Amino acid sequence: MEWYNAKLLPSGLPELAYQVTPVEIADRLRVVALARRPAYTRGALARVMGDDPRKGEIVMEMYSHAIFADTAMRWSLDVAATAVWLHFLTTYLHELGHVVALLDGRDPADAARYRSECGYRWWVEELADAWADEMLARIAARDPYLGQPVPGRLEGYPGRLLFVHSSMALREGRMRGWTRGSAYNTALASARAALVGGQFTVSDVARKLRVHRYTVLRWARRLGLGKTYVDGAGRRHLFFAWHEVLTLKEVLA
Repeated sequence: MEWYNAKLLPSGLPELAYQVTPVEIADRLRVVALARRPAYTRGALARVMGDDPRKGEIVMEMYSHAIFADTAMRWSLDVAATAVWLHFLTTYLHELGHVVALLDGRDPADAARYRSECGYRWWVEELADAWADEMLARIAARDPYLGQPVPGRLEGYPGRLLFVHSSMALREGRMRGWTRGSAYNTALASARAALVGGQFTVSDVARKLRVHRYTVLRWARRLGLGKTYVDGAGRRHLFFAWHEVLTLKEVLA
């Protein structure tokens, strides 16, 4: 398994990817990280190159700026560092899921049908998503922080992008169209999460589980979940790791 321009990806992602990639794929896989998305990709965040990944070398391209910019659309989280990490990780797993589906024969690799039939294209993408979700669950079972090297903090090139964007948001009063208050709260939540090693705020968990935030707080206290940050005014802010979110999901199901 070879990586080119890995410095454009979050620190820790190549190491985690190596652990979850099937051996028969890892031996032939080359991952190329590009800062900007080439015009021929038609809006993709990443793609597997080549006519048939079942033969010879497998090349995957990942477009760092595109993945970073798409994060706010896919993950509505107060802790931006967690959102960006999850988006890079799930993007890699999704593309790998396409390769797995091809190798085990579930995806017939009909490029013409993929371009012309919406139903077929949806089915192919669902195959990749299902495998990615399965691998995400396996990672969570082994690592309560989903492999993030420093929970609540993003390191590497995307981390620097996040720092620049957050600084601009605080200074200019907006972050991709958000109001100044939302941008300020997001930057503050990310800073607090990094200090206590958390990944999700109470509001993040409430949105994900579709319950009221006070329900999350009540059950978190009962189960002893979360890490607390106390601000200068004495207010307590609770942050959760991924495995704690899954625990609450089971309890509230």
